Amino acid sequence: MKGRRRGGSSSGGRGSGGPPLVIDPTLGDPGARAAVAAVEARDTGGLLNALRSLDDQAHFDFVLGIIAKGHHRPTDALKAWMAAQPVDDPVARTALGVLLVGDAWAIRTAARAPDVSRDQFERFWIVLREAEAVLLDVVRVHPEAGAAWRSLLDAGRGLQISKEELGQMFLRCDQGSPMFLPACQSYLQGICEKWSGSFEQSLAFANWAAARCGDGHYGPMLIAEAYFEHVVEHPEVAGSPQAINDVRAALDRTRLASPEWGNDRMGIAAKNLFAATAVRLRDTEVATHMLQVIGFHPGRVTAFPWNYTGDPGTAFSNAGRWFGLW
Repeated sequence: MKGRRRGGSSSGGRGSGGPPLVIDPTLGDPGARAAVAAVEARDTGGLLNALRSLDDQAHFDFVLGIIAKGHHRPTDALKAWMAAQPVDDPVARTALGVLLVGDAWAIRTAARAPDVSRDQFERFWIVLREAEAVLLDVVRVHPEAGAAWRSLLDAGRGLQISKEELGQMFLRCDQGSPMFLPACQSYLQGICEKWSGSFEQSLAFANWAAARCGDGHYGPMLIAEAYFEHVVEHPEVAGSPQAINDVRAALDRTRLASPEWGNDRMGIAAKNLFAATAVRLRDTEVATHMLQVIGFHPGRVTAFPWNYTGDPGTAFSNAGRWFGLW
């Protein structure tokens, strides 16, 4: 494994048996913290100013994702603000669409379909259709709006559109915002087994996307995500030499095994994905190394994919303790 660091730990000196990590969903990002503070202050104008200050669509998507997953989504306040404006604001409209998708998923919850009531599904679909209409208006005018496309793919998955329609939507996204990784991840989720797709479909897409990426690009993280979803559905895959070798090769291509590489938001997210996948696959060497590279730090641990087993900070902490790191 390229870039492996020998000896030592990034655990920050945490002793074994201490309290679990409480993660910071903003990863310490000033733009995200400003947006969260505006939401907490019920300052819609301040929220939109914070969103306008972000440097690119990936940053915009990251911050909106935090707000959309929060407990106090300002959807109604944003609608009221927009109704009072003389002209349409694409930042506000995108934010509204993303928040509506968040509202819809909060209604449905993360439960498996058999555990979701018919009433929940009906309300879920109503809100998703509203979100879809808002976001389609955005991408018609701004086809480069990766954050809007990502939420459209999330909405399409929830609305149970066909895999063909979902694929066409992704291709339109990719034309406007090529290799926008959050959208790639959303599409991969939509074609994996738990959403009536298959591991073969998701891995084929991940390999197709990774083939478009140069050395050091984070795109091969999609291969890890395909395997992560596969081993969640089929725990017997753990220990598979093919799975372990494929994920190791993807990690090498991203260069994320190096502590000095990939310490931006998406790089940190990818490091967490590789670590969690290695834990699930029982690849002790990669799991131990990547957990060390991340370290026991609230601003370096992401909710996904540790949240698949409950509280993400607890899951991450337990993984490190299992391997004797803290």
